[in-house]
Amino acid sequence: MLLDSFTTSDMINDQTKKALHEIFTSEKIFYHCPLKDYTSFKIGGSADALVTVDKREQLSRLLNLLNNERVPFFVIGKGTNLLINDKGYRGVVVKLGDEFKELSVEQNYITAGAALLMSRMVMAAAKNNLGGIEHLAVIPGTVGGGITQNAGSSNKEIKSHVVSVEVLDINKGINTLVKDELNMSYRSSIFKNEANRKYIIMSSKLSLEPREFLSIRKEVKEKYLARKKKLPLNFANAGSVFRRPVTGEHPGKIIEESGCKGLCIGGAEVSCMHANVIINKGNATFDDVVKLVDIVRDKVLRTTGISLELEIEVIK
Repeated sequence: MLLDSFTTSDMINDQTKKALHEIFTSEKIFYHCPLKDYTSFKIGGSADALVTVDKREQLSRLLNLLNNERVPFFVIGKGTNLLINDKGYRGVVVKLGDEFKELSVEQNYITAGAALLMSRMVMAAAKNNLGGIEHLAVIPGTVGGGITQNAGSSNKEIKSHVVSVEVLDINKGINTLVKDELNMSYRSSIFKNEANRKYIIMSSKLSLEPREFLSIRKEVKEKYLARKKKLPLNFANAGSVFRRPVTGEHPGKIIEESGCKGLCIGGAEVSCMHANVIINKGNATFDDVVKLVDIVRDKVLRTTGISLELEIEVIK
């Protein structure tokens, strides 16, 4: 998915800055923020501003302001699935804070804030002897990102447990969407289709199953060890670059069979550990990764006839 910002040099004028400071204290606003510091790829130029929103009331006021001033924005979680242009982003990046990291457990249900790490949600559920979402513990993202992406591993997806999602609808205010309204499918949901423009996820309610804490902890540990052996965790990366094609093959397998493992462009390289991961060897640029992605797609298409689609989100 591609998100485009406006091309003007800076979307934050003095009037907008004044209005921002009426909502947030100065330490919550970071002008000309280097986005490479907020993504796992460690790539990306500066945003006009990054604003950390700790309270729901602040989020509503911020969105009204940005809409009225026609300032582009997008919400960032842990930035584990993002490739951001080195030219940066002309607009506001919204980062959810304190109130959006809260969680509660009632019977077999857990309600988790959008900014809460999925690993913490899994372990919080485990302490209440609730499980079924152990596969999410090894995904280094937030609950909001997991819902947006319909995250999963081990052939499981978060949608199997979603009951409802609380959102801030830019047009209608706070609203609750039930599972059937989310259009969740493989690595997709209504939130990707809307490009985060209409809804901002605030929290999600999941249905879990009774499981013993020690059993959950053992399974999570095993998954972490397996992930460590499988992925190039010593290098900056954004996880799986390509989606599984409709034919069902694993992207890493067909990329490797197409002779792409170890291919390099500048500081970007197709990982020799996992061919569906592109690593930043330390100085990779946005263009390096984009060129490498194009080469991989072309080689796979010519070798197998399969057209790969991106799983990572590109902000250009």
